[in-house]
Amino acid sequence: MNSTGITLAVITMLLWGISPLLDKLAMREVSPLAGLTLRVMFAALMVGLYGIFAGVGKELAQTPRHIFLLLLGSAFFGAVAGQATHYMALKYADASRVVPIAAAYPLASAALAVLILHEGLTWPRVLGALLVIAGVSVLTLFNS
Repeated sequence: MNSTGITLAVITMLLWGISPLLDKLAMREVSPLAGLTLRVMFAALMVGLYGIFAGVGKELAQTPRHIFLLLLGSAFFGAVAGQATHYMALKYADASRVVPIAAAYPLASAALAVLILHEGLTWPRVLGALLVIAGVSVLTLFNS
């Protein structure tokens, strides 16, 4: 990974670290569904405007149907169902516990990539998965 990739990854980590704190504060006063509805509406507006100004209209018009279906599934699992359960978790539990547990999603992605995409299973990947499981276990078993 080059320095640009690392810099962008760190910026992403910081941005994604801020977002759940704002979500947790919002969940104090609104239902998870109201919060999700507002967040998705704002995100759609911002991404839509960005796309318009970036000039992706032609590319969108030429996108194959199967890509639409894949991204529809991604939107459902990630932006709707996943975000809804995340907001419900934030409503009822501490952000300092919910966020790291939810952030273990690469474990599910890695397992599914091995099963569905037939990606290789290597010792570093197995070790990484075990470390993620250990971290989630510490957060869930020790209730302090």
